[in-house]
Amino acid sequence: MKAPTMMKKNPFKLLTAKSTRGKNKFDDASVDGSSASFSIDGSNHNAKRTSNLFAVHFEESQNTVHECAHGMTVEEIANELWYTPEENEEMKAANQYSTKVARRTASAGAASADSYVGALEQVYECCCQGKLATQELQQALQTQLQLQPARTGLEQKVVKSVANGRQSRREQMTQLVYNIQSEHPHLSKAELAKLMQKQSSQISLPARLFALQVAQASSQQC
Repeated sequence: MKAPTMMKKNPFKLLTAKSTRGKNKFDDASVDGSSASFSIDGSNHNAKRTSNLFAVHFEESQNTVHECAHGMTVEEIANELWYTPEENEEMKAANQYSTKVARRTASAGAASADSYVGALEQVYECCCQGKLATQELQQALQTQLQLQPARTGLEQKVVKSVANGRQSRREQMTQLVYNIQSEHPHLSKAELAKLMQKQSSQISLPARLFALQVAQASSQQC
């Protein structure tokens, strides 16, 4: 999370087209000897023709500067809010260790709800059937996450069915979009969007239910 103390310049930068094969993509000849330049000052959006490339100009006098009143230096803010490279490496190593331990436990045959992987698998199976897990299963998952809160977010790494389900749904979504666009060429964009939303929600239901269940179990740790 980045916390800048002030912003002096507009983040937008001048964009210019790069030349390809010795000729600029937006060459003057391709736009009848000129190209558009838009001047935006917050009060109007007037366009004028120039002999240059496409460009956007901003009224710098309209910029404002916002200063934080916390009294901290830039270095102090960075130390407080940013992870160091060493801390990032420590977190990666911890996640890798947690993943190995969970996989090892699953390989040993501990697939009951009394194990982390077992609880996840059973909750996910319920979600794939379009229903929420029982209170007992939810409690089992909550207990496992309380034992090691850092395992939250590793579901796809430790449970193969979760990872496989994600890949399968992605392929189904891609095919769905193709089918709808092919079978309904006369629908408007709004109608296509509504149809896609309705049908895709059925495909994404297991993932949404699973995310909800894990989030609810995790929230009980606080």
